[in-house]
Amino acid sequence: LGGNFSQIMDQVLDRSKPLPKGSQQMDKEALQALIKEYGLVDVWCLLNPQSLEYTFRSGAHDTCTRIDMVLVSHAIVNSVQSCGIGVRALSDHVPVDMSFVWSVTEGRRGRWRMNVSLLHSEPNRKEIGQYVQDYLDNNIGSVGSPATLWEAGKATTRGRLLAMASGLRREGMRRAVSLERRIRSLESRRDIFQRQEGLQELVTAMVRQCELKRTISAVRATTGGVVTDPQQIMSTFIEFYKTLYMSEERFSLAKLRTFMEGVELPALTEKLQQHLEAPIIKGEVETAIPFLWAGKRP
Repeated sequence: LGGNFSQIMDQVLDRSKPLPKGSQQMDKEALQALIKEYGLVDVWCLLNPQSLEYTFRSGAHDTCTRIDMVLVSHAIVNSVQSCGIGVRALSDHVPVDMSFVWSVTEGRRGRWRMNVSLLHSEPNRKEIGQYVQDYLDNNIGSVGSPATLWEAGKATTRGRLLAMASGLRREGMRRAVSLERRIRSLESRRDIFQRQEGLQELVTAMVRQCELKRTISAVRATTGGVVTDPQQIMSTFIEFYKTLYMSEERFSLAKLRTFMEGVELPALTEKLQQHLEAPIIKGEVETAIPFLWAGKRP
């Protein structure tokens, strides 16, 4: 890109009106940092350096802004055929289209970029610094050209950084797998607990229903009124059963004899008496055993 790169960076988030003086352009600075960090290119701005088209219009602020864009890597800029801003129709944003032709004839290898997240950890920074220091202590003076020492140092440091990144990636995957197993275990325990709670609620409801069925909330007293007090209900039952099992007449032997004389009691014949008093034989016991209930003994 050469000198156009700085011009492209300055035109990111173009506005029809400048921001107020002293305004912190945080969004613009964040986007510029992102583009610079990942080596991206705003294709439309690259192909249309003199155009003043915009992709969003704010009626409240009476401004036009170019906030919709297509960002591509430096390595594939040559494959972009065209990029243009369309016509706003159904939305307050304008579509941005890009024509891209992928070429597979040139097998070009991309540039290696350092994983800057390694520098966010203090132990990693110390390890990298110690590795570079050890390399310099062990190799200064071993070659005649400082450029050769520098190029070899970059290669070995890159290998070390790749190894560190790979190790951190594996550790992250192990932690993710461990967390997934932990989550599944907790979810399983939660399901079991919920089922237990459901069973407890079911048993509680059944017990409550049984208690309600056994509960007598009101009875009719001998006086004819309805009694709802538990003590009065108990007294009413006591009086009822006292009256039920107590005879109003005294015992009379003459009346008992008169009653029994009119009752015909069954009597055993002489043959049945002999059969009943006869000894029990083994065959009768064996015949009777299959007809006994389970768990019962003769």
